[in-house]
Amino acid sequence: MAYRIEQQASNKSGEETTKEKKPNVRSKNKKAEKKQSPFPFLSLPAEIRNEIYEYTLTDFVGGFSVYTRTHGNRYEVLRGGPLITHLRSTSDWRVDNREIAPLGMSVLSINRSIHDEATSYLYSRHFYFEDGKALYLFLRCIGGKNRALLRHVTLMNWTYNGTRVGFMHPAFDLLAEATGLQSLGLQRLPSQVTIFYRQTYYWLKAVSPVWTISDILHVHPISKLKTILPAEMERMKTNSQRSETRFWAQLGDLMQGM
Repeated sequence: MAYRIEQQASNKSGEETTKEKKPNVRSKNKKAEKKQSPFPFLSLPAEIRNEIYEYTLTDFVGGFSVYTRTHGNRYEVLRGGPLITHLRSTSDWRVDNREIAPLGMSVLSINRSIHDEATSYLYSRHFYFEDGKALYLFLRCIGGKNRALLRHVTLMNWTYNGTRVGFMHPAFDLLAEATGLQSLGLQRLPSQVTIFYRQTYYWLKAVSPVWTISDILHVHPISKLKTILPAEMERMKTNSQRSETRFWAQLGDLMQGM
C-alpha cells in the first residue's frame, strides 16, 4: 500500500515536471508578431514610389489605352486591345513591349495616404481613347473627383456621323470637369470646325479663361512614318500646317461670341 502511494506521488511529480518543461508557444508567437512591423513604404524616395506605381498601375510607359466593345446589350470599357497594337506599330510613340496584364490595384487599399498618392499618380498618366464613346464611358465611370485629376488625354478618332457621334457632346461636357487637364491631343484636327465647336462648347468655355486653346489642344499625327517617302511627308506637313492655320482662325472667330 505504501509502495503504491509513493509510486503515485512520484508519477504526479513527474507529470508536473513535464508540464513545466513544455515551451510556451503562444507567448513566442506573440513576441514574433510584435517584432514584425509594416514595411515603411512612404519612407521610400518619391522617385522609387512612382516607379512602383508605374509598374503596378499603368499598361505601358506613360499611361493607358482605352477602347470599348459591345457585350450583350451593353458597352464595356476595356484597356489595351487593338489600340495598344496600333500604338506599338508606330515609330513616333514611345511604347514598350510589355503585355497587358492585370493592374496591381491592391496598392490602393493599403492606407489612405498611399491611396491618395497612387490615385493622383494613376490619373496623371497619359490616356489614349479610341473615340468619343470610349472617352465618355470612361469619364462617367471614374466620377467627378477623379476626373479633376486627369492631366493628359488623347482622342485617336474624331466622329462626325454614325451611332458614336452622339457620345461626343456628353464626353466633352464631362471633360469640362477635368480642371487639372494640361493637354488634349488629337490625331488630326477636325475638318468641320463648326461641328467641333458645338460638340466641345462647354469644355471650351471651361478652359478658355485658364488656357489659350492652342496651348492645351495639340495635334499628334499617328502614322507609320517609315512607310512614307520624304517628298510625300513634306507635302503632308505643308498641308497640315495650312489646315491648322485655317482651323485656329475659324475657331477663334467662333469663340469670340462666348
